[in-house]
Amino acid sequence: MVVVAVIGSTPQPTKGTLVQVPVSEDSLTKHWGAKVVKRYDYDLQLEVMTPPFCAVGRWNINVRAVKKGADSGSGTKVYSHPRPIYILFNPWCKDDQVYHHNNGLLDEYVMNETGKIFVGDSEYITGRYWSFDQFEDPVLDCVLDLLDQKGFPASSRDDPVKVARKLSALVNSSDDRGVLTGNWSGNYTGGKKPTAWTGSHAILEEYHKTKSPVKFGQCWVFSGVLTTCCRTLGIPTRSVTNFNSAHNTDTSNTIDVILDEYGMPMDEYNSDSVWNFHVWNDVWMARPDLGSKDYGGWQALDSTPQETSDGLYCCGPCPLLAIKKGDVTVPYDGHFIYCEVNADRVYWKIDNATLKMYKMETDSIGKRLSTHRPRCLGPGELTNPYVCRDKSWQEITDQYKYPEGSGAERAAVYTSAKWGHMMGLYGNLEESKAPAEVGDGRDVQGDGDLQESIAHLSNSNVPWRSRHRGLLIPHTLNSAKDKYSK
Repeated sequence: MVVVAVIGSTPQPTKGTLVQVPVSEDSLTKHWGAKVVKRYDYDLQLEVMTPPFCAVGRWNINVRAVKKGADSGSGTKVYSHPRPIYILFNPWCKDDQVYHHNNGLLDEYVMNETGKIFVGDSEYITGRYWSFDQFEDPVLDCVLDLLDQKGFPASSRDDPVKVARKLSALVNSSDDRGVLTGNWSGNYTGGKKPTAWTGSHAILEEYHKTKSPVKFGQCWVFSGVLTTCCRTLGIPTRSVTNFNSAHNTDTSNTIDVILDEYGMPMDEYNSDSVWNFHVWNDVWMARPDLGSKDYGGWQALDSTPQETSDGLYCCGPCPLLAIKKGDVTVPYDGHFIYCEVNADRVYWKIDNATLKMYKMETDSIGKRLSTHRPRCLGPGELTNPYVCRDKSWQEITDQYKYPEGSGAERAAVYTSAKWGHMMGLYGNLEESKAPAEVGDGRDVQGDGDLQESIAHLSNSNVPWRSRHRGLLIPHTLNSAKDKYSK
């Protein structure tokens, strides 16, 4: 008697997608196995063991029995299980790549179907309720169909790194007609305003029915849907908000602002930007592909379409420890994610037809990284109620970066600079003697869209511009940093 398990459109034994398991009394740990646990007349009950490294998804199961003494044709009977068997990642299994030892944290990052995603600005943080609904129909089938329809091979689905990276591409629709279309224009004709969504289920259900991208989303919506997609497959996941989040468009590893000889910004060169907040995800997994156990654990993952990676709008997973250390060469997208949380903002000015560094801000990027506090930790203390009054708020900045201005944080900046095309900047840097003060900030409201805020550097009367994406609150700018009032 043989149990045959297959997954994917073209199952092959060499790819681990077609498995033939003889029924025996031996139980093989960490391998496929099958044994009889109950026999009654012509009925058999079988127990099938699956290894921790098999592909996740819908497996079809057949049982082939050959009558003793009969030839393989006339004496063979085949039982086909009428429904597929769903195999998922198992974070409670020590041999699984997504294993986590803390059951209380798994109750939050896998089992919890509700939570909050934090928005606002670094001086006034509020939580938006979000219903993840990872166990509701048809969420699991929607995610598995998504992987099937977009050509992700079943043979790659044993690796949570590859699965998470693929999902970060499929949750947005920018290049593969994935789940959700982004919109920061302020015109939401033909769809819903991003602020109207309160959960992932309605979005995934609509996509499952229509097979067309759902309109519209912004960063917190992309993050909420990606949390749902990863949790339904068994990957521990959390939504993370970074305030004063930078968007670097090249490999300088700095956020550059170029001013002309009169101190006016040169928009044709200023492609880098800073958002008042940006939301992405962390997923928990080991990283055997990196060769170092130190880089296992939380990995940053982002499905908001910003920059392409390997030809697709996807981002991560990248170890938080690598980001913290400035080790930007670690896969995937270490350069981009590092800059979001710890890049220096450098102002350049044309002087006698020569571009010279005018000013550097070393502490304006990456503030109060936030996530929903796990229930097992109990309510949080309101250590700074003027910033956030929500007891479910948890700050995790220390997991992404060292304290601003510390030796370790500056060492991370210099490490990252070695891999950027501006690597000579820090060796020739002269400290600015006159810190700039900023006042007379002006702001344009736009219900969560990309905005521009313009202020003036008082020591030079030079206007500068920063771009923001997310929910905006009326604000003024002071002390050369973006600060928003209530």
